[in-house]
Amino acid sequence: PAVVNFPVIPENPYQVDLDACRALIDEHRPELIIMGRSMNHFKDDYQRQVIVNVGYAQGPEIARLLEDNIIILNYQASPVEEGFTASGSLRMGVAEMTRFGMVESDFQRLAELMNDVILQKKDVKQAVTDFRKQFLTMQYCFNVEDFQDLFEKIHDTATRNHLPWPDGQGP
Repeated sequence: PAVVNFPVIPENPYQVDLDACRALIDEHRPELIIMGRSMNHFKDDYQRQVIVNVGYAQGPEIARLLEDNIIILNYQASPVEEGFTASGSLRMGVAEMTRFGMVESDFQRLAELMNDVILQKKDVKQAVTDFRKQFLTMQYCFNVEDFQDLFEKIHDTATRNHLPWPDGQGP
């Protein structure tokens, strides 16, 4: 399978079950391991923070390669590394791209592009640019057109009641 969700400990959904993970790794023998959990309460597993282990002290270089290919994330020391100078992991929060409409299958495509850069040493700038063009409209936020009537009612009420504007200047 292209993506395997890492299991968590039933008593603590924010702690990865390492024994179960070892069994999955032994079963699937992946070339690239992406695992993560976050404290965010998003509906779907793919909407959580993702940690990619790229090897001891390789985080800064891999992050730079990905940035050169328009995939922006940051390098991170894992709990077993002594600090950022030894960073062997990458951290990528997916909430921002979820806000632009990406869903699980889109993140699988992003993982493939990351694989192409990290393991295959490919230049994927154009593929990333083309892929990103699908996600230009921010989701999960107010659309002014949807609330124009309400904005006008609030404005009229404030004007009628001579309510001061926060900046003291008014409209």
